[in-house]
Amino acid sequence: MRTALIVFAALIVVFLLRAAPGVTFEDAGELVAAAGSWGVPHPPGYPLLTLVGGVFIEVGAWFGLAPARAMVLVSVLSAAGAAALLARFVELVRPATEGRRWLVAPLACGVLLALSPTFRAQAIVVEAYALAALCNAALLLASLRARPAVVGLLFGLTIAAHPSGLFSFPLFAFAVLRAGGGRELGRGLVGLALGLSTYLYVPLAAATKPAVNWGGIDGLGSLMDHLLRRQFGATPERDLVEQATFLAEHLIGQWPALILLGLVFGGVLTRRAPKLPPGTEASLVGPALGLVGVTLLVQTLGLFWAQHYPVTEEITRVRLAGSFVPLVLFGAAGLGLLCLRIEARLSGRFGGRYRLPLLLLVVVGANLHASPYGEPTLAKFQDMSAMTEAESYAREVLEPPAGASQPTVILINRLGYSDVLYFPLLYAQTQLDLGAGCLVIDRELLGAAWYRAELIEALPSFEAGFRELGAAIDAAGSDPRMRRIAQVPHLRRLAQSLPDGLALIGRPGPRLVEGEGLAGQPGPGPVSSQSKVPGAGSGQLEASAMGSGRVGGSGSRLHLSADERFWWLTTQPRASSPSPPSRPYLDRKAALDPWRAELLREALERDNFRAKASTP
Repeated sequence: MRTALIVFAALIVVFLLRAAPGVTFEDAGELVAAAGSWGVPHPPGYPLLTLVGGVFIEVGAWFGLAPARAMVLVSVLSAAGAAALLARFVELVRPATEGRRWLVAPLACGVLLALSPTFRAQAIVVEAYALAALCNAALLLASLRARPAVVGLLFGLTIAAHPSGLFSFPLFAFAVLRAGGGRELGRGLVGLALGLSTYLYVPLAAATKPAVNWGGIDGLGSLMDHLLRRQFGATPERDLVEQATFLAEHLIGQWPALILLGLVFGGVLTRRAPKLPPGTEASLVGPALGLVGVTLLVQTLGLFWAQHYPVTEEITRVRLAGSFVPLVLFGAAGLGLLCLRIEARLSGRFGGRYRLPLLLLVVVGANLHASPYGEPTLAKFQDMSAMTEAESYAREVLEPPAGASQPTVILINRLGYSDVLYFPLLYAQTQLDLGAGCLVIDRELLGAAWYRAELIEALPSFEAGFRELGAAIDAAGSDPRMRRIAQVPHLRRLAQSLPDGLALIGRPGPRLVEGEGLAGQPGPGPVSSQSKVPGAGSGQLEASAMGSGRVGGSGSRLHLSADERFWWLTTQPRASSPSPPSRPYLDRKAALDPWRAELLREALERDNFRAKASTP
């Protein structure tokens, strides 16, 4: 037990020193906004993280912690706890029998997890994977000793933490079979139902209409769509070779040298190993290895089946990498058990003198990572302590500089990355009270009926337009390109009707600016005038009568300009300042992660456009 406590305490310190100070890109902004508003994040709702995070945010507020920082602590404590439980698992398989002398294997598990790029990257930011790792580790530990009811409860909570927890069912099955009898199965299923009851939070929270309410859940059908992730639409075609390579990067590439050594020395060279010391539960080593091996195999096959997305681009690989945390966890457990066999051989020959060299070998070997793409997927995310770009970006967008006005509507037009750019703004609006009079629209979500319904509530003057937009998108079918083209006439009408024009993050294409290729496509219907945007205060929206005419026949060309923060689509020319702004959060010398690189490209594109526009 002492070894597990040491691992827990040490990793809390290590992870806290490298943890993000607040919100980061990816899902962090949305997860914090959902937990802070007791809302519903993206499918499948992550009820356990939302509930735990909500409590941490409430308690953290008593101590002056920002909501994002409070939820970072959830990841730090969960990751350290997962490593500690894994160490305890190895301790239970082979308890110490020689006084207070430590074993290398439990410490090795903690070291392996702490030095894994995939695991550590999730331990220091707001994400669901660290909490899911904690649940998986608790389930693994309980499968050895706990009753099936407890194991069932932990299995249900593991699924509630992340859907990949479903692939840990061998642990539940092992516990039930070990206990024996149909009565124990019934108790296990009762515990499982109790753990899964956490998902009741999703429809109950949605019914309160919180600030973050992904999916617009209003019945059993929409609830099942949300829980089964149907709202994400069709899955792209699979590239089996790339997918297998990506999976191997997380299954083997975390510690390739140690896996090779563990298999050789732990398997081949220990077949004739002397018997373990008296009092050691030698019979548990083999079953534990088998249990971990079967669970790892099921997790591998399950995640291979579940991950259909193309992984050739770095930005996609980084986004999907956290899903493989269970492979890292069970891989570390397997290596720890192999380390027990190695210890049995070495202790018979060298007594206790092997411990320090073996631990050093683990530490050195755990730092040797492999990737078919040249570096581990998450190599750039091992120290997030100075990463403030996401909040700086949100403040730049939602806090206008002196003399500048805040736009009424901001459209995130950076297709393919819109959620990454939208979630920090969602966090800033709901948790930091920034940009209260501004409506931010995520263009890629316009295809969802529930999202358009939310926009109608926020912008009732465009109800007819949003409803016709929905009809146009539905008529476009499942082709993403056609669905985006179907949006163009309606977005142009929106820009024409806003008194200050439409502000965009991401340069608009010629279709949106000039209406190219849109002749004969219907625009949105008539809308009422002088409708107010909720929360806009004095920013009353004077919506002109849009009419139901054809875009191609309107003959109206929008003007494109740019300033320090946005691209603008306006009905009247707007001056562009030639001097680019200072962006210290983008210009600082550090390894560019994909998100900061994307922001930098967008900013430089704006600056170049402004410079050309101001040239006589």
